Amino acid sequence: MKVKENNKMVSTAEEIEEQIKKGRKDFRGVAIEDYLYLGGTTINGDLDLGKITIKGELCLRGVTIEGNLYLGGSVIKGNLNLRGTTIKGILYLRETTIKGGLNLRGTTIKDELYLGGTTIKGYLDLSTKQGPTKIYVDQKNAQMVHWAAPTIPLVTRNE
Repeated sequence: MKVKENNKMVSTAEEIEEQIKKGRKDFRGVAIEDYLYLGGTTINGDLDLGKITIKGELCLRGVTIEGNLYLGGSVIKGNLNLRGTTIKGILYLRETTIKGGLNLRGTTIKDELYLGGTTIKGYLDLSTKQGPTKIYVDQKNAQMVHWAAPTIPLVTRNE
């Protein structure tokens, strides 16, 4: 990890990958210089990537997360690719900005998906393998989410 930049710890993808292999699971507020690819990794417990800033794609393709995945308040300047990922808890994307697309094709989400206040500038693929049990959305993205996942119950809030 490097010195703070705009009040965030700056890290490379390689440093984050190495820390995850060593068992670290809390990266809240870290700025990642380029992309992050964690294909095929198993994470015991929750993975907290809340309030991160990443300059490229965040790809957790084929990852198994034994708990929750937190990305709330993050800024992802590329795609968020969770294709084929298994999340045994909730997927929390509340107040997240994704400047690319969101790919959940073939993903298993055992619990709920939180999208309230989320901005997705690119495509939205919610064709999961299993779950979520329900999706929390706000009024601005309820219709888009319903079109992408018409059989999953939506819970809307005026925000």
